[in-house]
Amino acid sequence: MRVRISTMGMANQNVNSMLSKQTEIANTQEQLALGVKLVRPSDDPPGAVRALILDESLKLKEQYQENIGMARGRLAQQDAVLGSVTDVLQKVHDLGIRSLNASLSASDQQAIGDEVRQLLGQITNLANTSTSTGEFLFAGLKSKTQPFTGNAVTGGYVYNGDSGRRSTTIGAGFDINDNDPGDAVFVVAAPATDPSAPPAAADNVMNLVFQFAQHLSANQPDSYDVARIQQALDTVSAARSSAGARLAALDQQEDLNDRLTTDEKSLLSQTRDLDYTDAITRLNQETTALEAAQQAYAKVQKLSLFNYL
Repeated sequence: MRVRISTMGMANQNVNSMLSKQTEIANTQEQLALGVKLVRPSDDPPGAVRALILDESLKLKEQYQENIGMARGRLAQQDAVLGSVTDVLQKVHDLGIRSLNASLSASDQQAIGDEVRQLLGQITNLANTSTSTGEFLFAGLKSKTQPFTGNAVTGGYVYNGDSGRRSTTIGAGFDINDNDPGDAVFVVAAPATDPSAPPAAADNVMNLVFQFAQHLSANQPDSYDVARIQQALDTVSAARSSAGARLAALDQQEDLNDRLTTDEKSLLSQTRDLDYTDAITRLNQETTALEAAQQAYAKVQKLSLFNYL
């Protein structure tokens, strides 16, 4: 059986070929103009999905890094404040050791008590530190409430915040607390007592220092006060160590996020960005193919029975 291909059929094939080549050239030119190889999802559906996933992941990484910056600011401020509290409490403790010297007179003890009251004011101010946004650092989640009230004359220091901790997401599945409430930093556990004695109560650092100053003013220095101040020092130091560990964790996660971001940007570039050398080579090949199709069409147009009459 003999297959006959009409001149009209050949012409249509050449027209379709030229249209196809023109479309390819237009697509390549558009890619070159935009600098991407994924101009539209239909260009590479799997690649388009991959690029979308990578874009979302990169946005998350950016948010994680912003969260780390905010958490670092709060924890760094907390660390600095607790360092100052530690220094002041150490001075109070040293004064306590000094007050146990039996050779000191009542006026000497009064002078030490006055100095302790001055230091108590510093501790209270530090415990009521606020952030640059006007939030109290140690109020828990009641950040607009002054955490500690009371004064160095009458005592009666109370904690007005809550026990809430703010959780911040800094990585995939990784949350960290960027604050410590005042009752976890400035409230000292009850001392160990004789099991047969009435249970002792926990108290905050300010009240312990106030009671110490009161005893000195009454010329009644007590080693128990010194022991409680040491407990307060230990409590604040533990809170500071915890904040320091979280600061280190922030640094580590920030580095990890940076590495993951670099890797994902590289993969996104491979998926979406245009290789200009490859695109220009392809455009030249497509242009050559179109010229060939045009020449073939021109030849077909000349094929007519009248050429042979």
